[in-house]
Parts: sequence; C-alpha cells; structure tokens
Amino acid sequence: MLNQQHQPEHIMLPHDDIDPEIIRRISDAADQLFNEGGHNAVPSVDAVRRRARANMNHASLVMRTWRQQLQAQPGPAEELMPESLRHVGNQLILNIWREAKKTANTHLASTKAAWEEERGELEEFRRQLSTAFDAQSRELKEAQAALATLRKESDERTTACSALEQRTIEAETAHIGSERVLRQAQEEILELRKLLVATQAAQERIGQQLQEQLRAQVAAAEGHLAEQKRTAEQLGQLRQEAGELRARVAQSTPPLPKPQKKTSRKPNGKPPSTQASPAPPQGE
Repeated sequence: MLNQQHQPEHIMLPHDDIDPEIIRRISDAADQLFNEGGHNAVPSVDAVRRRARANMNHASLVMRTWRQQLQAQPGPAEELMPESLRHVGNQLILNIWREAKKTANTHLASTKAAWEEERGELEEFRRQLSTAFDAQSRELKEAQAALATLRKESDERTTACSALEQRTIEAETAHIGSERVLRQAQEEILELRKLLVATQAAQERIGQQLQEQLRAQVAAAEGHLAEQKRTAEQLGQLRQEAGELRARVAQSTPPLPKPQKKTSRKPNGKPPSTQASPAPPQGE
C-alpha cells in the first residue's frame, strides 16, 4: 500500500537529453494529480503528459523514477530487540532468534507482498504506457490526417488562386485590348469627323463656286437676252424703214407696159404655162 502522507520530491534524472525544466514540469504534474486523487492511486503517464505538456518518452522516464521514489518511502519503524535482552541466557537468545526469524519471515512476506504490489503497479504502468502510446499514436494519426486535409485544402485554394490570377490576367489583357480597340475607334471617329468637316468645307467651297458660276451664267444670259432684245428692236426698225422705202420707191416709179401674151400649143395640145416674173427683192 502507498503511504498516503508521502509527498515525492522533485526528481533530477541522470539523463542529459532531458531538460531540467521538462523534468520539473512532469514532476509537478505528477504531484498535483497524486494530491488531487487523495494519494489513493498513482496518476497515469498519459494524464501527466497532458498536464505537463511533454512528450511520451520524457513523461515515461520521469514517471518511472517518480514511482521508484514513491515506493522507496520510509515505512513504519520495525521493533528492535530490547536492551534488557542482551544479557539474557541462551533460552532467551533462542526465543529472540525465533522472534527474529518470525520477524524476518514477516518482513520477507511484507517485502514479497510489496514486490508483488510493485510488480502489479509496474504492469499497470506498462499497460498505461501502452495505452498512452496508443492514444498518442491515434492523436498523431488524426493530426496527420488533419494535416493532409489542410494540405489538400491549401493545394485546392492555391489552385483556385492560380486560376483566379489567370482569369484576372486574361481579364486585364482583354480590358487592355478593349481599351486599345476603343482608342483606335475613337481615333477613327476623330479622323472621320475631321474628314467630314473637310468634306463639308469643300462642299461649301464648291457650292459657293457653283453659286458664283451660276450668278455669272445668269448675268451673262441676262446680258445676252438684253443684247438680243436690242438686236430685235434694231431689226424691227430696219424692217419698218425698208417698208417705208419700198413704198416710196413704188410711188416714185412709173408703171411699165404689159407685154403681149402669145398663145402657143404644145404637141400634147396644152397651152404653155405662164411663168410669173420674180418679185423684186426687198431690202432690209
């Protein structure tokens, strides 16, 4: 049985690979759990490991020494032979020897029982250690599975980010191409506007030239018409003067004798045609 009044001291293991701070944390955790359990049961390695936040190897090594120190606690003081028996005779010595043998046997039985108990505790410690290792192995597998899931999610997110970056680059490229096309269209529109303005200016110039030519032609036609009117007026005056002149000539000229007409027949029996003399020309 464990001594309920025992409080294990801090352990310093002869392992150079274990940090003293880790040993102190494990020892303090074991003491705390042992006190919380009312000194009725030794805390498990896994519980100490979790409380101390240490790895399984360090916790098992420190807990082994902690158990040994707990088992090495001083037990009840054995009764010693009274001083008065030292000078007793052989009978008393024999009785003392028997009593000593009995005491030795009792101590041997107690030691054997303690050994059996320690072996049981060691077996329980081994079982707890195996259970703790199994639990830690499961935790490690779960952590590895979670890590694999996180890596898979990270890869998926990385792939999604790469695709998004590619789409962003394509969108920026398309936007740049659209801006280039829009800029070219705007430049073409400006050129067309300039060409339209130039065409309108040319049309205005041609229209002005046509209007000027039309005005000149109208003016020339009006002048020609006026000239024709003047010529017609002059022609009328000349005709009037010619008529008057013919009248005066007719009044001043005596009548000529009429020639005798001879009737002759042609062989066909028809009288010859009378050909009138042409009229005198009228002067204009």
